[in-house]
Amino acid sequence: EQILLQGYSTPGVRDREAIAEWLKVLCEQTGRQLEAQAFQREAKKLRRQAEQARSEAGPVAVSRSFELEDTSDEAAVVRQRTALEFAGEGLSLDQLPTVMAAARAASHGPVRHVAKVGRNAPCPCGSGKKFRKCCDTDRLGGRA
Repeated sequence: EQILLQGYSTPGVRDREAIAEWLKVLCEQTGRQLEAQAFQREAKKLRRQAEQARSEAGPVAVSRSFELEDTSDEAAVVRQRTALEFAGEGLSLDQLPTVMAAARAASHGPVRHVAKVGRNAPCPCGSGKKFRKCCDTDRLGGRA
């Protein structure tokens, strides 16, 4: 989130609308609805400005030559650093919402798929003994 905010606040950043959309999604996923609405309004405003600039510019000629981006530009450095951090983990920047959702789900702890057995309940193994005297791994120090 800090990297996205840094990229968003950097003047002249090229993908500011996309960053605003990512921040909106992140705020929605973390329950910060007011911030999400603010980023959504900002993204819409940026989209309208971009569409207006495109319509005023008219047709664009395509050139076969290209120039390397100047890495001294702070916005480019932020974009490159963000892409490299996710690429180092084998991820693309497009996978950010999925990764964030999975990380949030994993932080809530394991999900129990079987009903919890009370210590004084009959053991589910069918021995007829109480669970605490039979298969209670906590009492047995991790042994079953």
